[in-house]
Amino acid sequence: MDLRACPVCNTPFGSAWWLLARHASGTEPIATHVCPECTLAWTGRPTFRPDAGYRARVWSTDPSARVEDDDGQVRAGSIEHRHAMSLARIADLRRAFGAVRSRRRIRALQVGVRDGGLLQAARRGMRVNAVALEPWAPWANAARASDNDVHQSTLEDWRKRGAFDLIVEHDLLPHLCDPMAHLRAIAARLAPDGVALIDVPNLLRAVGTSSEDVLSTARPMWFTPRALVTACKRAGLAPFHLDADERVRIMCRPAAPLAVTVPGVSADDVVETVRGNDVRLALKRALFRAGATPVALHLASQIHARCSRPALRADLAIEIATACERSSDFDAAAHWLVVAQQDRFDPEVSTTLDTLERVRDRMRTVWTDIPSANEAAMQSMRLAS
Repeated sequence: MDLRACPVCNTPFGSAWWLLARHASGTEPIATHVCPECTLAWTGRPTFRPDAGYRARVWSTDPSARVEDDDGQVRAGSIEHRHAMSLARIADLRRAFGAVRSRRRIRALQVGVRDGGLLQAARRGMRVNAVALEPWAPWANAARASDNDVHQSTLEDWRKRGAFDLIVEHDLLPHLCDPMAHLRAIAARLAPDGVALIDVPNLLRAVGTSSEDVLSTARPMWFTPRALVTACKRAGLAPFHLDADERVRIMCRPAAPLAVTVPGVSADDVVETVRGNDVRLALKRALFRAGATPVALHLASQIHARCSRPALRADLAIEIATACERSSDFDAAAHWLVVAQQDRFDPEVSTTLDTLERVRDRMRTVWTDIPSANEAAMQSMRLAS
């Protein structure tokens, strides 16, 4: 792999690359750049062996397991959140099983097994012979303890012969120094009608600020949907299904490699999305600390007014509305939600607006009834005297 070119599309590194952020790593800050062609976000670092990339998962948190609190801080998700994520991955696995064209018992390979939970789910109610690869001994042993067939090896170094009807992996590709070599290894192991299910965190929906919570040397690659589709096509995997929210999940069949860069969101849009999220979080945290005071709201409205991107303006307006609602200023909250709708229509915002209108109507009724009730009480007192 040429360290002076994009690991996915081989675009030479140069001034056309977008600087996404710099983040601390030892004594020197490490820069993350976005490829101007395929939109891969790449943290510059020296080359390292594949098994080091596999082990990097041990010290990094799965971004899909993190959530954003009401105060803007990022924390590990609750047990319920992690359970929901596990169920979603099992649902993805079942869809991939349904796409496999095989009349025999399905041969499945999981690359990077962790605790073996997904393998156990695959064996329940499915006609499957499942094998897993996990080079890190503690995770391999934990998976074996649940009666899983686990080989302590990377896919790149595995020497056992054989093809698989289904290959699945989660949040491994972004940790590797050479993602294309890994994807080619997956393509080489797929049966002719087999399916590869690849799951990676989505840079465009990452939780947290870029420098604090997202970018790190433990995950040198961040994929957008466009970058992942481009990588798969170039590695000999033909995508036929894509889902993108906090995660990008792609299902592929083996095919001839295509030296293409698929269309999609541009590199400058990627950078603006990530930086815009940093601004939104900073505003959210500041409003939570200060409250919806006149000074805080004035400063927030100035930040909103200076924003040139409609999607980010909508996000900022929603955060301001949330702060106003928290302070029981429902008129201001409704105003900022209307402002948000002008930049980006959102059905959930419309529902919230309807709820606010009902609250405001009830409050107006209460304030109208209070003078009438007081007048009736005063009249009773006059008659009694």
